Amino acid sequence: MLSGLFIILLPLVVGYLVPLRQPSALKLINRMLSWIVYVILFFMGISLAFLDNLASNLLAILHYAAVSVVIILLCNIAALLWLESKMPWRSQ
Repeated sequence: MLSGLFIILLPLVVGYLVPLRQPSALKLINRMLSWIVYVILFFMGISLAFLDNLASNLLAILHYAAVSVVIILLCNIAALLWLESKMPWRSQ
């Protein structure tokens, strides 16, 4: 589980730290990113296919997904409220 988190977060952090302005390199990175998403979805599908008692585990999977969505939304709202307090939106 932790290795999967590193696989996702490490390229994200490196991508933000390394500035890149060349259009050809950006196009290549976008193409590779699309393929990586397909590979991740493929492996997720394979792991679900080999899961024993998938029907009985679907409720647990739904529960994990719902809790994750709620936590992510609450963190996003908290971050937006904090950002609004630090840098207020200036409308004319």
